[in-house]
Amino acid sequence: MADVMNILEFILKRSATIEWKA
Repeated sequence: MADVMNILEFILKRSATIEWKA
């Protein structure tokens, strides 16, 4: 379950970074 949380956190940070740049 920890792996899933890490993946979700990675996706959220990636998405936030993309939106912030845009």
